[in-house]
Amino acid sequence: MEGFGYFFCNQDEKDRREALPVLRSLVRQFAAPKGSTESVRRSLQDARERATNRASQLSSSECCRQLVEAFNLYSTSVIILDALDEVLDDELDILVEALEDAIAETKDRGRVKLFVASRPEKSIGAKYGSSSTVIIQAQDNEKDIEKFVTKEMDKFEKKYPNSELAAMKDTVVRAILEKCDNM
Repeated sequence: MEGFGYFFCNQDEKDRREALPVLRSLVRQFAAPKGSTESVRRSLQDARERATNRASQLSSSECCRQLVEAFNLYSTSVIILDALDEVLDDELDILVEALEDAIAETKDRGRVKLFVASRPEKSIGAKYGSSSTVIIQAQDNEKDIEKFVTKEMDKFEKKYPNSELAAMKDTVVRAILEKCDNM
């Protein structure tokens, strides 16, 4: 049984650029084991009730405890954090530390796979250590992009053989490849 959580960060939205909303979202996504007859784990229901009684929400430390418990239920847990560079700097440190703590407390750390997508503007890779970090940049995909654009241009050319755009295929491909560093 596998668990999965995904979060897209966005600097323009408060709840998408701070650590606690990210952690709470992951807790919700890992709330109930897939295929379980129980809708939400009892311990999470209890934690939520305690927070509600305090007129509060789950804290960072409670989110970590809940994630550890969830990770231990699955053979593999996958977390994808997309656009992590959009998280505020001080919040990023909190989020990274919370996830590292949760993963470290899991019975078998190898059960948790964390994938991060980010622009290279921040040293996010350094926060995770070089042994577990694979950096892929736009130029690493240049051949794939070129192949895709060429294939699409060939389709266009077959559909519209007399088009001026089809005659400019090489120019279009080069122009797109020049701009792909921003992808």
